Amino acid sequence: MNLRIALLLFIAAPLAAQPDATAVVERGRDLVTAGHLSGSVDSLMAARATLGIALEADDPDAAAWAGYYTALADYRLSYIFWGQDAARALQHAEQGAAVLEDALATSGLGDDARAEMLALKATLLGTQMGLDQSRAMSLGQAATQATATSMRLAPGNPRVLFQSATSLLNTPPEWGGDPALAATQLEDAITRFGASTGLEPGWGEDDANAWLGMAHLMMGDASAARPYIDRAASLNPSSSFVQYKLMPWLEQLEGEEG
Repeated sequence: MNLRIALLLFIAAPLAAQPDATAVVERGRDLVTAGHLSGSVDSLMAARATLGIALEADDPDAAAWAGYYTALADYRLSYIFWGQDAARALQHAEQGAAVLEDALATSGLGDDARAEMLALKATLLGTQMGLDQSRAMSLGQAATQATATSMRLAPGNPRVLFQSATSLLNTPPEWGGDPALAATQLEDAITRFGASTGLEPGWGEDDANAWLGMAHLMMGDASAARPYIDRAASLNPSSSFVQYKLMPWLEQLEGEEG
């Protein structure tokens, strides 16, 4: 059985028995996780298709979280396609940011949920700027504002801290980038990850360890970077970011340090 057929069966069987919106969102979230850990475009696209069922649900919370996980799938897809197909990567970053706008318009969202969505929106806007630098003027302020608001609403949320830190690492120092502050935020984030409850997210521990390792590499400290990069590789062995970017960088720096 090929992967595409297996994924279709994976979606269809549980949803036939449990067609409620919450079950759909949970299934979509599971597919996003599976796609991330396997690097599978098919799984992530199946997640988007599944979550699309719940985007128009009568339950506003389920619909909002369906939008969030659709955007998360787009975030993962944009990074998969970054070095292969920049136009498709940009398309997913745009789609993810757009669906989050609808999710954020949901009335009654709690501060933590709103912060999760704003942090991911900022990341997707940053992704667009990374892929098309001409968008920096038009999107930069919105991304900065979304990050600041998410930090104000939920300063102890690990994904908010993680995504604030990635912004600091991706921003040139002359524009406020700060690897040391990013490392502090990532160290804090790593202590706060836990299992998701209900429809709330639980992702990001592998990402935060990888980016903390990169922060230390940027500061020229291979010995500080090593445990975090090893931890990221343990949490997500298929990560191309760890395998093909961080590990070679780490080994080169270790060689220079002797």
